[in-house]
Amino acid sequence: MKNKKSVIATAFARLVDRELAAGYLSGLGYELVDFPKDGVPAADLFILDVLSARGLGPQVIALKKKTDVFLPAMIALGRRDPVDPWLAAGFDDSLRMPFIKAQLKANVAILLRLRQQSLELAQKGEEKYRAIFEATGTATILVEEDATILMANQECLRLTGYTPGELIGTKWTAYVAPESLEELLKYQKARQEDPEKAPHQYEARLVDKAGRVRTVYLSVGLAPGTRQSIVSMVDITERRQAEEATARIASEWQSTFDAANDAIWILDREQRILRSNKIAEQIFQRPCDEMIGNHCWEMAHGTEEPISECPLLRVKKSLRRETMELRIGKRWFQVAVDPILDAAGRFSGAMHIVSDITQRVQAQMQLRRQNEKLALLLEISATLAGPHETGELF
Repeated sequence: MKNKKSVIATAFARLVDRELAAGYLSGLGYELVDFPKDGVPAADLFILDVLSARGLGPQVIALKKKTDVFLPAMIALGRRDPVDPWLAAGFDDSLRMPFIKAQLKANVAILLRLRQQSLELAQKGEEKYRAIFEATGTATILVEEDATILMANQECLRLTGYTPGELIGTKWTAYVAPESLEELLKYQKARQEDPEKAPHQYEARLVDKAGRVRTVYLSVGLAPGTRQSIVSMVDITERRQAEEATARIASEWQSTFDAANDAIWILDREQRILRSNKIAEQIFQRPCDEMIGNHCWEMAHGTEEPISECPLLRVKKSLRRETMELRIGKRWFQVAVDPILDAAGRFSGAMHIVSDITQRVQAQMQLRRQNEKLALLLEISATLAGPHETGELF
């Protein structure tokens, strides 16, 4: 660190000590500043005598602890003042008054050199951190405890439409959609109390510069040794829209599926039920969830293998629709099975349709009985009438 850029803050109770120190330090090319009435000035080194340190020392030590880089503080002692309590309190070095110019020069130079090295290491670390920050491939921000954005990488521009310069210094809450804000504030509060209390990954909705709402997947964690949060954001808007569209289509398809008057199963190549509609629940007297995953013959016939008349066995060979009629209790059903073929034309599953044809079968049976009765009556009439009348009858 060059002397002309080094700032030293001094606080001496006695004017003579202050002027002596100021004369020495100014002669060495350092810039001197006094402590204001309230607070601690910005400086590279603090030098306080015992009387001043009793009032200002705690503020200086608090600033040292808060600062990430080395910030030296020197205590100027009288001839009989003990040094150990001040070093234990957090001061880095001590010097007896009245000052010896050469000793003051050497001690100050050593402390400022250590600070310079600390600043250089911090700068290299920040440059390395910045390089990693930019190379993450995802929009990433560093957020202070009060929600102020301290850093933002270039990927944020792609996601939000705001440049890093526009984001830095603003509050992240300004970019959160109203429907997500309450939840994110709750997570932030929990994270500051205990990092394990808040989820590390979750979805939220942000508003970009164009006013569009984006759905993002957030990964959040505290930066080691700080209260600052590192937030990585991945835009999943298109994926969510696709999922919602797929869910909507599936819901519409299921509604149509359930609206059918026939019991329908979608089967895999092993004849396991993949999907079932509501009518199937009524016909087979089982909820859909119970049927899914089971073989069709287990649900339809209660057997351990397909029945010999099963049309699906024929479908696997013919690769075309096959049907059969089946009586279950007092009702009659038609079972129609259509093959589902893969891209190569091979059997990969089937649509199994069961239609209640009880009324049709009963009507056919009634018509058959009526025809049989009519035929019997005709036969009786022919017998009673004799040959002549029979000829006239026909």
